[in-house]
Amino acid sequence: MKNGRSKTTRGNRDDRGSRAGHRDRDDRKRPPKRWQPGTFPGKPAGGRGGARPGTASPSAAGTDLPDPTIVFEDDDVLVIDKPAGVLSATPPSSDEPSAFNFVKRHTGPRPRKGPARAFIIHRLDRDASGLLVFAKNERAFRWLKEDFRAKRVHRLYLALVEGELRDPAGRLAEGAMQGFLHERPDGRVVSLPKQEFRESTRGQKPDEARLAVTYYTTLAVSEGRSLVQLRMETGRKHQIRVQLRALGNPVAGDQLYHAQTDPLRRLCLHAAELGFRHPRTGQSCEFVSPAPPEFWTLAGTQPPPGGTGAPYVRSEPHGQAREPGLGPARALASAAAPAAGPRRPAGADHPSHGPARPLTPPSTLDTSWDHVAQWYDELVGDQPSDHYRDVILPGAVRLLGDVRGARILDVACGQGILSRHLAELGARVTGVDASESLIAAARAHAGPQVEYVIADARAIGTLRHPKFDAATSVMALMNIDPLDPVLAGCAQALRPGGALVIVILHPAFRAPRQTAWGFETTRRTVIPGTRPGHGGTKGHAKVRQYRRVDGYLSAGQFEIVMNPGEAARGKPKVTTWTFHRPLQTYVKTLHAAGFVIEALEEWPSLRRSAPGPRATEENRARREIPLFLGMRAVLVAG
Repeated sequence: MKNGRSKTTRGNRDDRGSRAGHRDRDDRKRPPKRWQPGTFPGKPAGGRGGARPGTASPSAAGTDLPDPTIVFEDDDVLVIDKPAGVLSATPPSSDEPSAFNFVKRHTGPRPRKGPARAFIIHRLDRDASGLLVFAKNERAFRWLKEDFRAKRVHRLYLALVEGELRDPAGRLAEGAMQGFLHERPDGRVVSLPKQEFRESTRGQKPDEARLAVTYYTTLAVSEGRSLVQLRMETGRKHQIRVQLRALGNPVAGDQLYHAQTDPLRRLCLHAAELGFRHPRTGQSCEFVSPAPPEFWTLAGTQPPPGGTGAPYVRSEPHGQAREPGLGPARALASAAAPAAGPRRPAGADHPSHGPARPLTPPSTLDTSWDHVAQWYDELVGDQPSDHYRDVILPGAVRLLGDVRGARILDVACGQGILSRHLAELGARVTGVDASESLIAAARAHAGPQVEYVIADARAIGTLRHPKFDAATSVMALMNIDPLDPVLAGCAQALRPGGALVIVILHPAFRAPRQTAWGFETTRRTVIPGTRPGHGGTKGHAKVRQYRRVDGYLSAGQFEIVMNPGEAARGKPKVTTWTFHRPLQTYVKTLHAAGFVIEALEEWPSLRRSAPGPRATEENRARREIPLFLGMRAVLVAG
């Protein structure tokens, strides 16, 4: 039972964590850089700093363009509203102004041999307008890129298109556009149905045509125009523009894809909403950029309330919640939790949970980490591993949703790293662990709105405590056996509709002593009748890293050496128990306890290998083969 570092597999740096106290170089504090309005990079001062983005016509490089608007900024991310006509990023050989140049100028120049201060995450077409997010350090960059890759980011677009989008019954049309997009040498993109794709791309590389899916809803139609709301399932070059053209309704003003009208002298496509989880806190961030009001009036309707004006922050990761409760889980905010009553000092006996003594079920294996508590607290202390800081903590909060004002039970809390993190975000947290030493360490670090209880995770159902809004068990269930009383106890501790968030090592790919990394080298092929080394070979040697899986379905129990390096040098071994279970066991046990799984996420490591001959392949394999598995289950039965 732990909370801060996992070492349940051997032979892989990602599985074992990193040195305690490790920090990214981007954690260093820097003085804020101020950008002066009207001094867009590459444009003379005195430009149109106050112009509403999107009201100027797109123009060539070097002309006067509206400045991007900063919508939100903190130490990790920067969100801007890009005007139409401005590139998202400038090619290295060009001096043309771009949104990325603006961001780099705002964040300040990169120090000599130091880390970059701005990273581009995604792009908008030059002639489109709307919201873009940039990372301000490598940790935020890796987090956001993975979220975009895993399609966990909310993006909504508005487009004014030619033609009236109606279904056969005359109602406003909605549906999905699906096809393969293929980029031609001249830069144009074409959409191919499946049959045409098979015939037109024979003999070509597989990545020359890629599946693209876009969902659309028509909001209004008038006099040969329609206003359409769009959500992209995939993110391909010119995806919305090409698919609407293939539908017979090109975006107004899209000269590249043969639009017949240009009512606003610009491409009438706008990125109106952007939402993601903050890379440091895991809390929801939502931003809105109202489309130009002409989009609505040209479609014969008026903008909705709040649908005009400057871009704004709908939900800020460090601000006040719009409503208390846990956002994503169904019904979590609907039922108010009972009052917690007066709080007692940490360490004092509390009538709601009895005296501070272990509650352990009889006749079970002792899996407490009490015997390794001192070693573990010295190893981790206040600084969790980079896996915990960069992936697990923000990922767990993402699954929980908005935790401000919520009452949360942290099962097998260890030194209370997650408990303190949730409390800092505004939750009221109770942490339980069977180890008296780890609870003592947690109380020594305790902050406001956190209390700790000595209790075995398999006996939390016996706690006399008001019902909780949510419960967490992070990187602990692999070290506890049996599993059934833990999840049943969580069900007893939660109110109906309460959420349980579980994070474990991925059982399919990170099973101790049953999975391992391997490398395979593809040899060059010798052409018959020739000698190697004299032009008689074709192809290149290629190294491929893979994850070997020797077992999965069989449950296993293993004693793991937590300090293999020190033990190899003659120091005493520090060992704990770990238990492998296939995923179906977790699903079955959750169902038996009255839970329904509402979300499941697979998280890769965000580490990067040091430069070397295998670094590229190691990074590819690390991104493709997940290290952690996160689940959110909702209690639907008592």
